[in-house]
Amino acid sequence: MASGRRSKTSAPTAAERTPDYRQRRFGFQHLRDYGIAKGTAEFNIGRAFPDRRDRIDALLAEGEKVWMHFELVGTNTVNLYGLPPTGKRVEAPEIGIMRIVDGKWKDSWYFGDELGLMLQLGIVDVLRSLADSKS
Repeated sequence: MASGRRSKTSAPTAAERTPDYRQRRFGFQHLRDYGIAKGTAEFNIGRAFPDRRDRIDALLAEGEKVWMHFELVGTNTVNLYGLPPTGKRVEAPEIGIMRIVDGKWKDSWYFGDELGLMLQLGIVDVLRSLADSKS
């Protein structure tokens, strides 16, 4: 079912989740893992794009499963996992798959286009320069 162009809400609140709720994958998992390894996890996607809006492009529900295609839209004005802000505006697609049991979130899984995001920000060149300087 097409949703038009509404904005995705934030993460489910504790009241909206089952006690054993589990987020199995974060949208930009590799960037998140990089931030954790570098000790810069607090400079996450949400913080690096303070004007972030997640625009829902499609939503489909069947049984306990909900599939959502959305786009992260925002401007990088704060460090992204320790990488300097670029001031660039990006649009990066993401997919979310959620399982809802008895009206509460049980599981969620997200996949974002990390390479597309990094190319839009010019981060690939920054990471290449960092790697070259350590060689």
